[in-house]
Amino acid sequence: MVTILISVFMFVLLVVSGLMTVIILMQKPSANAGMGAALGGGAAESVFGGEASGQLLKFTVRIAVAFFLLSFLLYMAIVAANRPVVADAHLPSMALPAGAATPAATKPASSAPATAPAAASSSSK
Repeated sequence: MVTILISVFMFVLLVVSGLMTVIILMQKPSANAGMGAALGGGAAESVFGGEASGQLLKFTVRIAVAFFLLSFLLYMAIVAANRPVVADAHLPSMALPAGAATPAATKPASSAPATAPAAASSSSK
């Protein structure tokens, strides 16, 4: 299921990125005309009329937001697809050795302080 979702996101992301490229190149070039003028910049005015720059700006912003959202969703889908699946039933159990007691069954240490060893008397006259 996740692989189908990844494939759909990839296709939509390719379409959106191609559409964003075309929309950006259709915008009117600035005074120092660069690549937009070389590839027919300003063509949107002949298609959309005199108010094309405002419409194209809004559309470019919407396409850019869609591009970043799709990129993030694609990232999340790929992370979900590569995440290891861990089920409780497949976890290894740790067995105690045969003679070992469980921690609850151990005797608590006595509260009496340990006695110090008798000091050797070193007084010799």
